[in-house]
Amino acid sequence: MASLEDGILRVLIVHPDEATRDAVEEALRRVCAEAIAVYMATSPTAAAEVARRLDPQCVLLDLGGQQDLALEVARGIRGRDRLIVGMFNTLISAHNDVRFLRRAVRAGVGDFVPLPVADAELAAALAAIRDPGRRRAAGRTIGFVSPKGGVGTTTLAVNSALALARSTSAGSVALCDGSVQFGGVAGTLGLAVDHDLADLVRDLDQAESLATYLATERQTGLRFLAGPRDPHAAEAITPDDLSRILVLLRGEFDEVIVDLPSTLDLMTLSALELCEAIYVVTEAVAPTILTTRRFLDLLEEVGFDHDRLFVVVNRYIKELNLPEVVVRDELGRDVEHFVPYDKSVVTAENQGSPLALSAPNGAFAEAVGRIASELSSPSGGDLPLGIRAGKRAMVSTPRG
Repeated sequence: MASLEDGILRVLIVHPDEATRDAVEEALRRVCAEAIAVYMATSPTAAAEVARRLDPQCVLLDLGGQQDLALEVARGIRGRDRLIVGMFNTLISAHNDVRFLRRAVRAGVGDFVPLPVADAELAAALAAIRDPGRRRAAGRTIGFVSPKGGVGTTTLAVNSALALARSTSAGSVALCDGSVQFGGVAGTLGLAVDHDLADLVRDLDQAESLATYLATERQTGLRFLAGPRDPHAAEAITPDDLSRILVLLRGEFDEVIVDLPSTLDLMTLSALELCEAIYVVTEAVAPTILTTRRFLDLLEEVGFDHDRLFVVVNRYIKELNLPEVVVRDELGRDVEHFVPYDKSVVTAENQGSPLALSAPNGAFAEAVGRIASELSSPSGGDLPLGIRAGKRAMVSTPRG
């Protein structure tokens, strides 16, 4: 991706109406002090080809017409150094459709401006391009969830986040405790925190620095937002609050992992809406597998694509648990990961030292490392195609 080192800002305007395109171009030339090259496309399909050939740093994309196609194109042209700005004829209807806005953010849209475009709105959106520290596409959000408590969802979320943070550049991974009432991320990491999610929600409109509310795991540089220390504080947190926080996090980090509770309520659903990938954690015990099958079916019924759902069977003991083939048959789908049972996990959590840190070469850590390797994508886009096609990372280990 070319930068602004040549002093020329390349902008692609995508809108079917010529008068609108011309008006946006005039506004661009008013607010841009640097030299600017403006390209036009009349449709999302044409925009994909123009973006491939001309490599714009900014794409102003109409989201008022062919919305599904526009989001698919946004997903295809998103990049670390490319800003995608969604344009609407009016933002009133867009804000009413919260689910569409979540889809747009998940597709890589980094900002929104209303039409007819105002100079101040456009200048604010373009500010990220001029600031090298902010010139990046939004990161991805990965959710860990289970229909049943006690299967190790938080353990896998924390250890996967640590493994991912260790294998990527410092400060590029964040972990959010989305279990707003009784979250266990801080406890699993063995760390005390000075600020938490409730503090950030309280200060959301005045918070000057997101970093103030995040703690840091020193060995890996993982940044994490702890759940409320006071369970009563969770009562003031709304689904939209959690969504706004996840959007803020993905604006600052390449990968955002969110640990979610087993209750499939509006809070959990609003977070899952922002997730490119959803890891559904279960155990190979008959009642739990049957519950997980119903959970997966329900997620698909309410609009979560099959390809966004990944199954992780935790604490697997080959000699005692349901055979792998039976698990797949009962779930009616493939299983991406069988994570082996390891009694050291309990000891590690009692000591506040997750196995991804204390025993990085053990069977459990190796299995978690496989999950982390899926979560890191050099292009910053979707998960590896082999995984999306249903390729499994199999881990079969003797009883621990």
